[in-house]
Amino acid sequence: MAGGITTPEFIAQVSNFGILGAIPSGYMPLKQVQEFIESVKALTSKAFSINLFVDYNYYSQDPLAKPKEILEIEAELGILKESKFTIPSPPTMSDLIELIIEQNVPVVSTTFGLLKEAEIAALKKAGTLIMTTVNSVEEATIAFETQDSDILIYQNSNAGGHQGGFECDVYSTEVEFISFMQNYSDKYLVMTGGIVTRDDVKCTLKKGFDGVQIGTGFLTTNESTATKEYKQALIAKTRHDATMFTTSITGKKARGLKNTLALLDIQNNLGFPHMHYASMLLRKYARDVGNTEFQSLWAGSGINKIEEIKSLNEYMNAIIK
Repeated sequence: MAGGITTPEFIAQVSNFGILGAIPSGYMPLKQVQEFIESVKALTSKAFSINLFVDYNYYSQDPLAKPKEILEIEAELGILKESKFTIPSPPTMSDLIELIIEQNVPVVSTTFGLLKEAEIAALKKAGTLIMTTVNSVEEATIAFETQDSDILIYQNSNAGGHQGGFECDVYSTEVEFISFMQNYSDKYLVMTGGIVTRDDVKCTLKKGFDGVQIGTGFLTTNESTATKEYKQALIAKTRHDATMFTTSITGKKARGLKNTLALLDIQNNLGFPHMHYASMLLRKYARDVGNTEFQSLWAGSGINKIEEIKSLNEYMNAIIK
């Protein structure tokens, strides 16, 4: 869950409970990733993972023009100061992999892409487990052929936030995945998307999955650093159609609560990660003043099952014990 809504303390508490906490490295400079890992390690001796946005692209540091729709909203709100934005230079994948090995991070999960052969070999040599996010059986086949994946994260269309696949905008069914995995008895299959309650967990395991990955349920805990308005919106908007896919916020397809920003029709959509930085000032302003219409309110379709804000331990006990 990238974007500053979890902390080292949060992740360590999850791992100490016995669930695999996950460090979100997306949008972080390398030094910050290192400090985050070291902070988690200082707080837990249990296993944890780190998620990587797999991206080998080079991004120019030249200023780029914001889409006119963003500029119009900024002007209307009185926060328009600069019509252009820049993309910070992200850490290279090789630097991230080297850091992960140096820090003895036990598990790596990947989103948006595929690691290179040399990086996979280095992780395997270090004893690091690889979890690959896929949306379809076709992607799963590629993952097993090229990534030496230990665990597949099957992300269905109900999942909140970015869709983590890499090959196509197609979702395979649960039945298709279970059938596919019969050929890979030494591998593990985890499902994510719409899983919030203990009953959801039990039902998913009963179907034949080896585990679950949960995001939205953890957002509405006291220890989550999501804004109070964000948490209240997750609880209040419990209609079946409260969430939607949008590309207007980061440029990449992601599921979140319907609001003005998510519904915005960007004629010149700059793609990912350009839109993330083009909309950053607007989203920061919205967070600062408590305006939920212009925040990125990522959420899965399971929000209709969330009725109250709980402590992190209360929530974890509710889904496990």
